[in-house]
Amino acid sequence: MGAAQDGESSSQVSVTDLSAPCCCSSRHFTVREVDVIAKLALGHTNANIAAALNLSSTTVSHHIERMLTKSGAASRTELVARSIVWGIVRKDVWPPAPTGRLCVPW
Repeated sequence: MGAAQDGESSSQVSVTDLSAPCCCSSRHFTVREVDVIAKLALGHTNANIAAALNLSSTTVSHHIERMLTKSGAASRTELVARSIVWGIVRKDVWPPAPTGRLCVPW
């Protein structure tokens, strides 16, 4: 999967099997990055995420910048939304939780 289908823009990525651990994309989030996304989905600040995950705020900031680059997202909010659509973060539970999927499907 990885590329948009003919006639679709790259922002319209279809993820058909959300239970699969990988869609064979060359881009993947790390487990720690997904932990950060789950905290972002709660609306946490970098400082809150750092405290919850026992990281520095600088490390959290670096994780977020790398994920924005990997995903093509323009903001933290878009990063969370894409992660939910791509099946990286569960949308059916609160608080948001990682699914185990790390693949960025494009």
